[in-house]
Amino acid sequence: MPYKLQSGLSLTGVLMPLQAPVHVESDWSVDALQAPVHVESDWSVDALQAPVHVESDWSFDALQAPVHVESDWSVDALQAPVRSESDWTPVRSESDWSVDALQAPVHSESDWSVDALQAPVRSESDWSFDAQHAPVHSESDWSVDAQQAPVLSESDWSFDALQAPARSESNWSFDAQQAPVHVESDWGVDALQAPARSESNWSFDALQAPVHIESDWSVDALQAPARSESNWSFDAQQAPVRSESDRNIDAHQAPVCPESYWGLDALQAPVRSKSNWNIEAHQAPVYAKSDWSVDARQAPVQVESNWSVDALQAPVHAKSYWSLDAIQAPVRSDSNWSFDALQAPVCSESYWNIDAHQLPVHTESYWSVDAQQAPVQVESSWSVDAQQALVHVEPDWSFDAFHGPVRAVFDWSTDILQTPGHTKSLFDPCSDIFSCYEVGNMLGQGGFGAVYEGRRMKDGLEVAVKFVKKTEDMQYINFPEPLPLEVALLILVNEGPRVPQIIQLLDWKDVGEYCIMILERPIPCEDLFDFVQRHGGRINEELARVVMRQATQAAYMSCQRGVLHRDIKKENLLINKDTLEVKLIDFGCGELLRSAPYTTFMGTRMYCPPEFISEGKYHGEPATVYSLGVLLFSLVCGTFPDSVDLIMINLNHWFIAGLSLECCQLICSCLQREPTERLDLGKILYHKWFKGTDMVKFGK
Repeated sequence: MPYKLQSGLSLTGVLMPLQAPVHVESDWSVDALQAPVHVESDWSVDALQAPVHVESDWSFDALQAPVHVESDWSVDALQAPVRSESDWTPVRSESDWSVDALQAPVHSESDWSVDALQAPVRSESDWSFDAQHAPVHSESDWSVDAQQAPVLSESDWSFDALQAPARSESNWSFDAQQAPVHVESDWGVDALQAPARSESNWSFDALQAPVHIESDWSVDALQAPARSESNWSFDAQQAPVRSESDRNIDAHQAPVCPESYWGLDALQAPVRSKSNWNIEAHQAPVYAKSDWSVDARQAPVQVESNWSVDALQAPVHAKSYWSLDAIQAPVRSDSNWSFDALQAPVCSESYWNIDAHQLPVHTESYWSVDAQQAPVQVESSWSVDAQQALVHVEPDWSFDAFHGPVRAVFDWSTDILQTPGHTKSLFDPCSDIFSCYEVGNMLGQGGFGAVYEGRRMKDGLEVAVKFVKKTEDMQYINFPEPLPLEVALLILVNEGPRVPQIIQLLDWKDVGEYCIMILERPIPCEDLFDFVQRHGGRINEELARVVMRQATQAAYMSCQRGVLHRDIKKENLLINKDTLEVKLIDFGCGELLRSAPYTTFMGTRMYCPPEFISEGKYHGEPATVYSLGVLLFSLVCGTFPDSVDLIMINLNHWFIAGLSLECCQLICSCLQREPTERLDLGKILYHKWFKGTDMVKFGK
């Protein structure tokens, strides 16, 4: 007999209570046991009081977790009262898909499905709802079958629930058992024994953990809450997970596991992801804001970067674009690179990586910090490696320390080659540097110290005065007497005939707590970054050719004289806006060039060679070629190459409108993923793109 709905519509379907199978001839389907429901649709969700099988394009399974679904699909629930306001069976649905829940509340606002076992289910989709042994109220156009579980459906599809509420706001599927799940994405969420909330377009799986997803992909979590804001995946078990990304997140009893282009693994750590890749977490809350991956187990992890975070038994907070690894240590990362920590809390705000083992780590730099059994704080643009030592880093470089307290505030690596007593200046034209030079306004500052305007009193020469704060860990080399590394590199690179494309060191002095360097200061000049910004963020190909020829010449001559700069970028190139002369500055990230591979990268994350990310090592000249390729790309495109660009570049199929074929070919030759496939540094200037460049006025 027809039923009358609250909406005034006629209910022409049939309500099958008390363990009676229900057949719905819709475009979608939900199958569940203990709530006999069969739907002949284009999609399906099966749930048996346990992990749920979904036959859709994406899925979300949850056990022992309330589920909230606001999607456009379906929800099936057994052992729960059902309220339906539709034209079929007791259903109230506002979504377009389905939700199945067992022993978990489910709320669906998405376009797909949610399955939950033993949980109340509420569906706002556009499909069906079947219920048995439960009151029924229907406002939708389809059917809902439920047994011994309250079910509310407002959608046009179906909703089945077993003793669990379900709410879905995504466009896919959601399965939950004994765990609350909230889905607001366009795909699916699967959760087991964990609350899950999804706002993404894919799927979410969680076991015994609350899950929040706001991404376009999927989130899978087991026994862990998950929240993802990235574009990939997140898996968590026994940890809260929140996802706002466009992909998926899988987590198993820990913060994070990656499916990204690069990768990061972490155990026992919560993870927060806002990136475009994936996060897998085990027994840890997960939050990701990056574009890569975060893996964590038994440790909280927060990621706001575009790369990955791996943590083992440590909370991790990442805001970088790279990776974070932590084991048994809390980690916080605000950088664009990676962080590794073992049994130690880590806080990272840099753009690189931090590795820590059994120690807290704090990073606010652009580089990396590695630490084991020691707290580490980094506020520089570089890296810190420490084991069993307290570490505080504020430089733009790197620090490696074992069994000892460490503090670095410079631009270069704090690996001690030789500890000096009193270092006497090689230049030493006067006993007191302040009696020879007048110091003016500040030009810039960073973790290394500060740079000021200056004037040489004897002839009025305009100079730059760089103050670098000394520490006991400051790196020195014998030359033949001990010299600070940056000073030694500047001396080496300027030996022999003058190279006009490289800044000159005029004088230096040890004064109290500072190493003071007197540098050449071209006038008028500005750094290339500001110059390009004044031209709208990018420059034309002809102007880029003039700049790149000089930058390449500076890089090549540096290597020829045994110096590896390691941080060639727009900010470290000065340009005279009148003559377009370019000079390479700031050798604070540099190192002596050697044939053996480097295992610590110094520089800026976007210029980092991919072999360092994949293998943890790189060679000097191929890495320099890669950085020159990134520089050229950024000059003519106004952005850095993304993952799609890099794929096409590696295939030599990258082209862009407005650029010459020769320019595109040179970019592809410099940015090859394999170092051996890149153009030799000494051959770049012979590339046909450079033919015809007038360099007479640039000293060539």
